[in-house]
Amino acid sequence: MSSKSFTTRQIRGKEKKARQRDEKAMKTEDPEEKARLLREADEFRKEVVVLREHDKTDKKNKLKKHKEATKSDDQLLNEAMRQARRERNEGEKLLKEEEIKKDEKKGRRAAAIATREEKKKEREEAVEEFHRVRGEAEEVEKDGKDAFSKEYREKHPDETNSEIQKEFVRKQKLDNREENTAGFFVKNMADITGEEPKKVYEHYKDISKEFMERPENKKKLDKMVSTEREDVLQSWEEEVKAQLTEANCRSQFVEQVIKMTGGEKEEIENEYDEDYKKFNIFAESEGYTRQRAVDKYVDISNKKLQAAHLRYTIVSNLMKEKEMNVDEANDEFDKMMNMMSQDPVPEEQVCLPCK
Repeated sequence: MSSKSFTTRQIRGKEKKARQRDEKAMKTEDPEEKARLLREADEFRKEVVVLREHDKTDKKNKLKKHKEATKSDDQLLNEAMRQARRERNEGEKLLKEEEIKKDEKKGRRAAAIATREEKKKEREEAVEEFHRVRGEAEEVEKDGKDAFSKEYREKHPDETNSEIQKEFVRKQKLDNREENTAGFFVKNMADITGEEPKKVYEHYKDISKEFMERPENKKKLDKMVSTEREDVLQSWEEEVKAQLTEANCRSQFVEQVIKMTGGEKEEIENEYDEDYKKFNIFAESEGYTRQRAVDKYVDISNKKLQAAHLRYTIVSNLMKEKEMNVDEANDEFDKMMNMMSQDPVPEEQVCLPCK
């Protein structure tokens, strides 16, 4: 086997071993094992550099011997000097590159170590914070449970500890349900009215407090019995839905009227509120339930909008087709409506202007 072939195989073998060490280092989770494998990989690469240098030197020596046989003494001297300079420059270049690589590797390793240490510290802090928060929550729950048990036993002295525990669990579920109702109200009311959620929440607390302190509701809540409180909460959820429906109806009505008439928002809102107030007096006298009253007024509002839209369409066409001003067109529309209401079956068909 030639020296050239042997050296090439040595170089390839060392390079392969270096790659294998790198791959194993990437897969292992043990920091010490990873460091050992990376050191071995570096050693193999250094050996590759030395072998390449030796190979180059061997080639140059053979070439030099060949040329020496055919050149003069001066030519051989000049060539030797040039070769020496090239070898010195190449050696300095390789040495510099090797130093740069070492510095880069040190930097990457230092950064990796720092990152691992930072992540380890963050995990430890997160675990510590979790235990702290959980401990506080457990302490708060324990205090709340003790307070509940004491108050509940005062009102129900014959109840067993087991039943009191069950009531406390039911209370927690109802607490969560009430919190969800608050979130539902705030989000939807803020979307409908455009008000800040914080302001909406303050309004929610006021109306919730007022609802819960009604005599019939307060009497049930004072018993601290989950079934009684659930009845109150069910009624409150219906009230919340009714209030959201009212707000949405008002918002949509005012918006549509402004689009059709160009009127002032505040004036339209005041007129709507006055009409709704009168309707509620009527609904109460008729014995309407809360939900029925709301649904009924939503239906009335929709019919009002339909009528307003009809007026808006016809008046707009009269102004366009007959060149009337807005007052004249409104008067003409009123005359048409009066004619239709006085004579349900007119002798001649009344044709409304087409859009």
